[in-house]
Amino acid sequence: MPKIRVESVRDIHKNLIESVDLLNKSKSETNFLNYISKYSPVHAIVIKKKNIAKDLLISKSFFLYLSNISKLEHINLLWRLIDNNEFGYSYLSTLKKINTTNDIYFLIKILTFFNYMGWHKYGMEIIKIHFFKNKNYDYLFSKNFQNKTQKNNLDDLLSICVSFFNRDKLFNISEKITLLRIKEKEAQFGKTHINTIKTNINLANIYQGNSDLDEKKLMKAKLIYENNLKILKKLYSYKSFYLIKILFDYSKILRGLNQNEKAKKIIYFLIKKVEQNFGHNHKIILDFKLQLAKLFGKEDIKKSVEILNEIIPKQEKAFGLLSDNVFDSKNSLALRYRDIKNILSSSKLFIDLENIASKKYGAQHVITLRMARHLATNHKLEGNYLKAEKIYKRMLEEYEKKFDLMDPILMEPLMELSIIYKKMKNNIMSKKMAERVFAIRNKSKRLT
Repeated sequence: MPKIRVESVRDIHKNLIESVDLLNKSKSETNFLNYISKYSPVHAIVIKKKNIAKDLLISKSFFLYLSNISKLEHINLLWRLIDNNEFGYSYLSTLKKINTTNDIYFLIKILTFFNYMGWHKYGMEIIKIHFFKNKNYDYLFSKNFQNKTQKNNLDDLLSICVSFFNRDKLFNISEKITLLRIKEKEAQFGKTHINTIKTNINLANIYQGNSDLDEKKLMKAKLIYENNLKILKKLYSYKSFYLIKILFDYSKILRGLNQNEKAKKIIYFLIKKVEQNFGHNHKIILDFKLQLAKLFGKEDIKKSVEILNEIIPKQEKAFGLLSDNVFDSKNSLALRYRDIKNILSSSKLFIDLENIASKKYGAQHVITLRMARHLATNHKLEGNYLKAEKIYKRMLEEYEKKFDLMDPILMEPLMELSIIYKKMKNNIMSKKMAERVFAIRNKSKRLT
């Protein structure tokens, strides 16, 4: 087979880049145009056209043809090939150069991507640029606003914005927006319509996320689930995965209220129904068993460890080594090992989890740092304060890059460092960390 000259390869890539123009001139949905919209940045990188590659990676055609969120991860890899700066920041800076204000669908894609990658700080910047410039959210549902936007996409935009607010623990804003969404849906569809019910469930999840040991908020969430389950059971059978999922989520609320036995009954019931309707080997049963493992308390912790060790190999086979399912189970098992004082097994798992998170999200991602934090806790339990200090200092440095210096998220590494320095007899540094915690806490109180 004859070899293709390097020059010919570059010519091919160049021609493919030039073909992007066809996308703007033709409305046809051909495979070729689809291909170009997805992979043109790669071709631009090959021919070393850095600026063209950047423009293509923020183009609407590129985003709109990315059909699922997993493909959005490729943007991370591609951008790193053309920009060595911190990805989230440099990507956002470039994104600001184009006008997205009037294209809600494009904004949804962008925000979904940023949410998935964990760039909540940058996602919030986008939200602030285009929306929510004041705290009067009623205007989002006004005729004046809706005339300027794609009304059909507005609800999806608000939904993704709420996920950002939840991440930043701005639950009051999330609640207000969701209540407005419910009001709008009730007027449009009625109280018992599935769209209204789903939004009510979203409200329950906000209360659950905002509970922080607040039983009243969890009870609010529980009541919403119970009221809507009555309607859902009339609309769906147990052959519907939506009904099964809602019941599954309801069991998590019960776990939060320490109603573990009731939650266990629901899980066993769901396992039985799935086995009856979909077979004994359905993947979702593994999720149910993970929840069961979490429901067993300290008195049954060995049972929890047994279940987790059973399901992890099955999850790895069913979902892949880097899947969220495997990650959650390994995290739970690592915590259980810590509870039974098997620090060695716990630490091995947290090292593995940190590596997995680093591959998926990057070494500086919040989830990666969370696994490192767990490892630091194990070091602290073993009395290895130097190793623990090193990890918490790294956490603090990365948080200081990503968040405001007075952001509450900084309190955790600061408090841990204060404790560690005290253990190490470094009272000056311990006091310094404690003073920063005190300042952040006071600022948070003033804001609330």
